[in-house]
Amino acid sequence: MRLRRTQLVVSVLCLIPAYAAPQLLARKKDKPPEATQNERKRALHALNRLTFGPVRETSQQCEHGVDKWIDLQLHPDKINDKALETRLAPFRTLRMDVHEILDNFLTSGEPGR
Repeated sequence: MRLRRTQLVVSVLCLIPAYAAPQLLARKKDKPPEATQNERKRALHALNRLTFGPVRETSQQCEHGVDKWIDLQLHPDKINDKALETRLAPFRTLRMDVHEILDNFLTSGEPGR
């Protein structure tokens, strides 16, 4: 009799985590409103401390998470710069080295003119 009761208690104890795990995982996905508000405060604080203040572009990047934004700042090779490259394309001097600039733009033999 005692062995059956022990087996029953052990069975129930094993079933409780199996039943509770899906509910706990579902709750983790749904962030409460105060958590998102805390994330916004954290993002604003990070932008004030790590940049010259929040602007629309950085605020939008921080919406994906402050930790992800900081990681991007520490690894700039991961940042998509296509828009910047498009805007800088007309400025050919940015792609020239010093000797090419001197050859193309120094009209007189005197340096500095």
